[in-house]
Amino acid sequence: MTKETVQEDGWLRTGDWGYLDEQNNLVLNGRIKELIVTSGGENIPALRMEGLLKKQLPCISEYEGVTAYFESEKADHFISNKCEHFKLLRTEWDLYNDMPLDDLGLGTTLWLNSLGLNYKKLSEILGDSKLKTKDYERLLNALETGLTEMNAQALSNAQRIQYFTVLPKDFSVESGELEYAQDHDLVLKCEPDQYSVMSSVRAAVRYTSSRIQDAVKLRLGKEDLTLYKIQTIPEVFEQACKVHGDMRALAFKSVGTSNDWCYITYNEYSQKVDKAVLLLLRSGIRPRTTVAILSSNCPEWLYIEMAAFKIGAVAMGIYPTSSTEAVHYKLKISEAFVCAVDTIDQMAKVHEAALHLPDLKAIIVLGDAFEYTRRQNLSYYHWSDLRDTQFTKDLEEKFLEYRKAVYANECAILVFTSGTSGMPKGVLLSHDNVITSVKKVLNFAKLDNSNLVSYLPLNHVAAQMFEAFLGLMTGSCLHFADSEALKGTLIDTLIHIKPAMIFGVPRIFEKIRDQILYEKKKSHQDIDSIKTTLGFENLKMLIVGAASSDPELKRFYLDIEMPLMDAFGLSETSGGVTFNKELNNFQTVGKPIPGLEIKINKPDKQGQGEIFLRGRSVFMGYLNNENKTQETIQADGWLRTGDLGYLDPNGCLVLKGRIKDILVTSGGENIPPLRIEQIIKKELPCVSNAVVVGDGRKYLTVLLTFKTFVDAHSDIPLDDLSPEAVDWFKRLGFDFKYLSEILNVAKLLQTSIYGKIIQALESGLKKANDQALCNSQKVQYFTVLPSDFSVPTGELGPTLKVKRNVVVEKNKILIDEMYSENASNKFAV
Repeated sequence: MTKETVQEDGWLRTGDWGYLDEQNNLVLNGRIKELIVTSGGENIPALRMEGLLKKQLPCISEYEGVTAYFESEKADHFISNKCEHFKLLRTEWDLYNDMPLDDLGLGTTLWLNSLGLNYKKLSEILGDSKLKTKDYERLLNALETGLTEMNAQALSNAQRIQYFTVLPKDFSVESGELEYAQDHDLVLKCEPDQYSVMSSVRAAVRYTSSRIQDAVKLRLGKEDLTLYKIQTIPEVFEQACKVHGDMRALAFKSVGTSNDWCYITYNEYSQKVDKAVLLLLRSGIRPRTTVAILSSNCPEWLYIEMAAFKIGAVAMGIYPTSSTEAVHYKLKISEAFVCAVDTIDQMAKVHEAALHLPDLKAIIVLGDAFEYTRRQNLSYYHWSDLRDTQFTKDLEEKFLEYRKAVYANECAILVFTSGTSGMPKGVLLSHDNVITSVKKVLNFAKLDNSNLVSYLPLNHVAAQMFEAFLGLMTGSCLHFADSEALKGTLIDTLIHIKPAMIFGVPRIFEKIRDQILYEKKKSHQDIDSIKTTLGFENLKMLIVGAASSDPELKRFYLDIEMPLMDAFGLSETSGGVTFNKELNNFQTVGKPIPGLEIKINKPDKQGQGEIFLRGRSVFMGYLNNENKTQETIQADGWLRTGDLGYLDPNGCLVLKGRIKDILVTSGGENIPPLRIEQIIKKELPCVSNAVVVGDGRKYLTVLLTFKTFVDAHSDIPLDDLSPEAVDWFKRLGFDFKYLSEILNVAKLLQTSIYGKIIQALESGLKKANDQALCNSQKVQYFTVLPSDFSVPTGELGPTLKVKRNVVVEKNKILIDEMYSENASNKFAV
């Protein structure tokens, strides 16, 4: 076979048919083996004829090579030297099983409608063909007309098609008529007008992958095919910059300057990203390698990220509060080539980790330069050095080469789960995952040309979707809050920018509520005046997600006409998948967005079970963890969320907690702690966190923390009690301002005061127990901890969700005491 293909004088036989034109350019006419040789000896290249016919008849399947062809020895199958053609009507596609459906494609139905025909399914046409109905005759005439128009463009009489047969279904890989292409470009089973501005999609044979370098098949449903064209992130970015040009894109406050905002237009945004591309190319990075960003939110964060997308690299953010060990783990598992940092402290983490990171070659210093000691094995680049730097010819050619390697079905963003148990998992999100998810949010989020705020860490999927990309795709201006936003300064930013939307976890909206109540008590203003004072007059949407919110919190916002919209989503679903538009319904998180399916797996008698999701926004897989990927994404495309819930009669999703958080008592009772904790906090407004314990135990107990203020710089809880806690103690007759005062009372066992506090806490707990669904869900004892939870002390994750396993482990002795013979309600002092 080798000698037949590579001749003795070195010439390779390609098997392709073509010629050189007058300018010596190569013109292809198809594969030799696909030439039809009629009994009259005519060599006919089918490719041109197929293309002409599909142009005349848009109802025909878009696959390359759908026309039947015959080898020369079978040429006597033709009659009177006539060409015969087999047509396949374009239908929708089952992308999970890779098989054509009975539903006719959009192009086909539109073409049929133009003929006055209302067929929706191929089977309807086949049925009419047997009955020889008038509609069938009209369709047959239309096909013959298209054939006649194609024949008028034939290069010879022999290339004119005489007859056709419509087959009963389209071709597929499964049924054997098609095979996957071997090169990077894959012809998709979609409407051609979906790809007017689309980059090519890499060939792929699987829907999942645990490797950054791989491409995956896209999970396209019917609505996806008609509503959401496939695009890469750079395509969307370039379109946005072109459309919004001189409008404001980003806003920030320069360190050490006045309090005024500095603005970046969309045109300037594009130019800054090109500068970042130059920086990355100088570092030697290549497509399908990782760019890490260890920095607080800032414009440079997005410049580097978008530059990575434009050259086919993968962007990976790291929480600024991460330890050196966490930084090392993420840089190592991702095989990061370059890491961008914004401070000397972050540089120190990378330097320490770099001793064991052979893949890390460069560090980029964002913002203003600072002094540091260089390492011999690393290259260093500074954002501040780019002002006058230009592309060289070599770098420009490399950029043009790399940008061609950007595919919608490849990994764009690597995000890490919070790691509440074990090491965090790397979640691979494709360009298509990201863009499609944001587009679906845009169906109901009318935020064009608005002010938005960036305060959640940009390495979190919610910050990417609801801040960075939502801002970009609505032509809005994204304002960067300062690095202390989650520690108490967010309100100051909101006052100045007056945002149209805020996405946050429940803890954020609790803090905003506390601020509203504080302002009302201090100023005696009405709520509308307070909302204006705090910068809320332009708000269109408040979206709460990432953790379950208290119904009482939602009721508060509804009462002041700032309703919270519940959202449910995971890193693995590229952000939100359900949104509750029924704002006065506090029980559900809403219905799924278009194109996403929900089912409850193995529901119990109450219809409750694990929530499964399926759709285009489901992630590619877990980095370097194929077993976990296959365990999480089943063969039929369903994603196991690990969340417990049910669908109400209206098809809305109701969450019941994480399956792994369910407590199973020694008596075998399955108890979801979330509801109990929320009721306790409602009955005891002085309580910040309540963690119910009881796994493997005879009864339930709870750990409580009092509400205190948080240090804006260290994020450590302060001694100062919050206004709600102060008010609660005042109602008991005590003028406590500091937590230490209460702890001293408990420590000195000042019987009358201490006893009254314990009694008040027991009264609140009794009210909570009165709302229990059964006796096993009643809490028997509590212990008040000496300080609230925080991110630095480890009990809270970066999005302020409680790490239940950490809390239990840190307080193991106190928990054991609540199950001893001498158990009692007490303070831990």
